[in-house]
Amino acid sequence: MQPARPDTWGIITLSFRQTFHRLAFWILPNLWAVLLSIPIITWPAAKSALYKTIADGLCDPFAIRIKTRQVFRQAFFFYLKKSLLLSLVNLLVFFIIIFAVFFWVTQEQPVLNFLAIISLYFLAVWWFCQPFLFPMMVELPSLSIIQLIRQTLGLISHYPLQAFITTFVTTLITILGLVLMGPALLLTPSLAALISIQTYWIMTGKDIPDFIDPVEYEDRMSTPLMGKEKFH
Repeated sequence: MQPARPDTWGIITLSFRQTFHRLAFWILPNLWAVLLSIPIITWPAAKSALYKTIADGLCDPFAIRIKTRQVFRQAFFFYLKKSLLLSLVNLLVFFIIIFAVFFWVTQEQPVLNFLAIISLYFLAVWWFCQPFLFPMMVELPSLSIIQLIRQTLGLISHYPLQAFITTFVTTLITILGLVLMGPALLLTPSLAALISIQTYWIMTGKDIPDFIDPVEYEDRMSTPLMGKEKFH
């Protein structure tokens, strides 16, 4: 029997299995996301649409309710401005932190050099936020950018080990996809998204559909009140 509340490694192994078991389902939104990311400026919206489509797909394990193209298109335009703003703020924060690291490292006084350690700490914390910014934006679209960042920081402060493992694994997957290019780009973004989304769900107390009996899960979703309360 599968555990009701899997740990982070359980989510990672589950995501790998899901990637191959439902490969045909993930490839299409993944392909759209890659193609729409080519103009660069639309990359954040494409990533948001991919995360939204995958999240809805996970909540529909039999793929009987979701209309993939419609979900992706609506999410792309819905998150177009907000995702771009989030990405710009994200890059700005990274730039400020990295500038601070180099600034303190290049100081002549050894005592001031130690201040770079504090900057490196902030860099690590911000790096841990990366897998959860887009899942939280998709799950809680009413949050402002400031609220989104604040809640993400609060989340990783409560689950630092889970955040570290998720960030490390998804970063490796992303690097692997960029290095291999070609067919790998049809697989690695969706795999990273599966891990990020489902780890976020576990950290926030939400059920993972594939860790519930499929028949039981469909019974839950067929009850309007329960479906609305738990899976909005």
